[in-house]
Amino acid sequence: YQRRVHGSFKLVHPSVVNQFMELTDCVLCASCSAACPSYWWNNDVYYGPAAMVQAWRWLWEQHNDKATFERKVKQFTNGFVTIEFCHNIGNCTPVCPKNINVDRVMNGFRMLASLH
Repeated sequence: YQRRVHGSFKLVHPSVVNQFMELTDCVLCASCSAACPSYWWNNDVYYGPAAMVQAWRWLWEQHNDKATFERKVKQFTNGFVTIEFCHNIGNCTPVCPKNINVDRVMNGFRMLASLH
């Protein structure tokens, strides 16, 4: 997979591509958010699974160096978007019409938060 970065193409490692390719199927229907009780109760501070799926895609797809990736991770682990309201209820994954594993995304954010 090649990605245009600052006017030139940069090869992206297949493991990174696998982190976000499934997410490109998302049609932004927000069925996952509609099925999420944590989103119902905390929608003023928790953006819901649909937003987190898109954030995960942005995090992996757009980075072009380690410093940028680390800055983005800090935004999610210590910043304006938080995973703490996801309680792993699991209603989000089965309702996705594109069969995106939303639980995997949420667990990925948890893993990154534990590392930082």
